[in-house]
Amino acid sequence: LDSWVLRYLARLVTARDELVRSAVQGEFQNLVVGLLRNFTRYNRANASRTYALFQALLEVYPQQFRQVCVSAFNDNSIDSVDKKLSPAQKSLALDCFGALRGMKLKMFLTVLTNIDLGLVSADEGLVPYEAMLEAERAPKQGGVIDLTID
Repeated sequence: LDSWVLRYLARLVTARDELVRSAVQGEFQNLVVGLLRNFTRYNRANASRTYALFQALLEVYPQQFRQVCVSAFNDNSIDSVDKKLSPAQKSLALDCFGALRGMKLKMFLTVLTNIDLGLVSADEGLVPYEAMLEAERAPKQGGVIDLTID
């Protein structure tokens, strides 16, 4: 997929025009499923454009993105990176899509690509994200995160 196509899709997703937004919503599931199915196969030179499209989708349509992800992750006919993840890792991936933005999201997409390409195991690649989300959920006392186990 060319970088200009990814850039165009990101601009469509963030458009303010109501006709464009309704067109995006009409094709939203196809767009997200296509992205989940193929982003790990895109040329690495397009990583920043792929990230920009994910970022746009997650910022503008966070609930719909999660719903489509859950549906895609539960559909065995859709071949995507989630097929290399355990059920707990799929749940973690959904949480990461919901919580990560900026460079953390970009690195997460890189990890998913590396998992799909067999360059790293899902167990190894997702450990930092599990710890990161756990730290965000942990109660904070006086600016210090309490990670003690009861």
